[in-house]
Amino acid sequence: MANEIPWIATTGLTLYAQVFNTTGQFWNTNSAAFESYQTANIADYDVALSEQGSASGIYFGTFPAAITSGDFTCIVRRLAGGSPAETDVALGTVDIPWNGVTGTVVPLTAVLLGSAGMDAVTVETGLNARQAISVIVSTTGGKVSGAGTGTETFRNAVADTANRVVATVDSSGNRTAITYNLPS
Repeated sequence: MANEIPWIATTGLTLYAQVFNTTGQFWNTNSAAFESYQTANIADYDVALSEQGSASGIYFGTFPAAITSGDFTCIVRRLAGGSPAETDVALGTVDIPWNGVTGTVVPLTAVLLGSAGMDAVTVETGLNARQAISVIVSTTGGKVSGAGTGTETFRNAVADTANRVVATVDSSGNRTAITYNLPS
């Protein structure tokens, strides 16, 4: 089998997964065995993920065939340097119930909600997931001013420290121009 570890992210990244079992032991690809985590062995805990095509943002890795059946979690990380390091950003996890031959992927269970994780997920050109959520929250839960004046301003929710979206609207309330102040 192949491609049992899926991930979607910005194109052009170097990603890898670390497989661990329900007792918290990590799969060592060099010794082909589970072991308690050891910083010195981090380079042996990686399973490479390859991007499909030339710019799809769809990545797959092959689950280690030597692992017998059980429930496992894969931490997907973005390689920052030449080899795996503890400082590589964790983008999230994928649960893999494995029968020793094939796995059934369980939907994404966690995503790092800071700039390091969410910024790697492109929603559309020029807009990452964290920025998109910020716009959604501001326009649905933030303060609004200027309603009925032709210019509606939506503030960032909770903090109320920035104009997140400024929309020019016509007499019917249709947005004719929008200016975004996206978080960096």
